[in-house]
Amino acid sequence: MPSRYMKPISTFLLLNLGTSLLLADRIHFNDGRPPKDGKVMLETPGVLELKWEKRPGIFQTDRYLKTNIERVEIDTKEDIQFRNMGKLVPTPDRLTPEDYQRRMTKCTAFLEIFPEGKHAADAKSILGVLQQEYKKAAAGGLKLDNKWIKPAARERDAYAIDAGMAYSDMLAAKDTSNLMMTMRHFEKLNSDFAASENYAKAREAAIDTLKTYGPILQRQVGQVQFKRQA
Repeated sequence: MPSRYMKPISTFLLLNLGTSLLLADRIHFNDGRPPKDGKVMLETPGVLELKWEKRPGIFQTDRYLKTNIERVEIDTKEDIQFRNMGKLVPTPDRLTPEDYQRRMTKCTAFLEIFPEGKHAADAKSILGVLQQEYKKAAAGGLKLDNKWIKPAARERDAYAIDAGMAYSDMLAAKDTSNLMMTMRHFEKLNSDFAASENYAKAREAAIDTLKTYGPILQRQVGQVQFKRQA
């Protein structure tokens, strides 16, 4: 993987540690109150002070009696950064080699900063999985339905596979009530994959979509026309 990706990401991780630290710690109470996230600023045998974000950009410091606290979780910089990397594996379907490179860069940057940290072994394991899958994607393979399609099969069945992905995208848009994207995916199926097995199913989905949202669109058009007349 090109080394030019490393330094910017490493710098980004370091710069973001400071802003994350204010939400690094968590107090668990023993009196029924929900946990409180913030940054422990002072701790004595009897009290604990926590600085927390009351609203975006506005911070407040409160003092709590130790007798009301069950336990305190103190996150290290490494804990915060490992959590901030996000869930990199298992990977979703249809990632490109570039997608894998971005994920691998996050792991590599983390290991540059915390090479012997307590999360280093997990980061190395994640990186190993990403590297294996990256090789498959770079060779022309495709992960679909959590299974890998080999390059030869991907090339041989490209029409059917691409039609299936377009239909899957259409259903995903329909499930989120995104009429515009649903019909846009159908237009792609209609223009590029009309001979595929998925086209008939896509046509039914498009008709169902128009039945559902057609009246809504008509009302919206009517409202616009009424406003213009007014």
